Amino acid sequence: DADMTMQSRNKRGGGPDKARRPIFAWLTAFAACLVLTAASYFFLDVSFARFIHELPFETALRSPMWSTPLLISVFGAAFFVVAVRAMLGLGVGYWGQTIVLIALSVALAACLNEMVLKPLFDRPMPHNFFATGHHTFGLMRDRNRSSFPSGHAAQIVAVLTVIWNRHRTLRALWALLLAVPLGLLVLGNWHFLSDLIAGGFLGAFCAASVMALWNARTAANSEGRLGGEAMQPGRVSRS
Repeated sequence: DADMTMQSRNKRGGGPDKARRPIFAWLTAFAACLVLTAASYFFLDVSFARFIHELPFETALRSPMWSTPLLISVFGAAFFVVAVRAMLGLGVGYWGQTIVLIALSVALAACLNEMVLKPLFDRPMPHNFFATGHHTFGLMRDRNRSSFPSGHAAQIVAVLTVIWNRHRTLRALWALLLAVPLGLLVLGNWHFLSDLIAGGFLGAFCAASVMALWNARTAANSEGRLGGEAMQPGRVSRS
C-alpha cells in the first residue's frame, strides 16, 4: 500500500524529474544573468551612461523620491492592513494573499541587496563615475555609494513576478506600469545597465522563492486537513 501511495504521488507530482526542473531553470537563468551582466559591464555600461548623461532631461529625472525605498513603504503599509484584517478574523482574500507575498518578496530582496550584495560589490553610481572616472567594483570599500545590484529594480521585478504568477489577466497592465519606473531609472542615470540586470534577477528569484515556500506550506496544510478528515470516526479512508 505504501508503494502504491508513493507511486500515485509521483504520478500526480511528476516525480523527481519535475522537482528538478525548477532548479535547472533557475541555474540556467542565473547563468544567463551572469553573461548579460558581464557583457553589459564590459561593453555597454559606460557608453550608455555617457549617452544618457548628455540628454537634457537626465538631471530632472534624478528626483530625490527615487532615493527612498518607495515600494517597501507602500507594500509594508498594505501588509499591515492585511495583517490587521487577519487578526480581526475578517479574512484577507486572494488579493490580500498577493499583497502579503509581495511584501515578503520585496523585503527579502531589499535585505539581501542592502545587507549583503551592495556592501560586497560596492560599485560607484553613474554620477560618481562622472566625477571620478571609476566604475569598477570596490569590494566592500565604501558601502554608502554602492550601485550594484539595483535595489529599485529588485523591488519592481519582485512585485511584477508575484502578480505575473497570481493574476494572469492583469499581466500586460502591471508590466506596463512597472516598466515606467524601470525606464526612469535608466533615463535618470541612477544605475548602470548591468545594475538593473542583476537587480531584476534578484527580485525575480526572491519572489519565486517566497511563492514556492508559500505554496509548499499551503499544500502541506491541505494534506493535513484531508488526513485529519479521513481519520475522523465514522469516516472510511479509501487508501
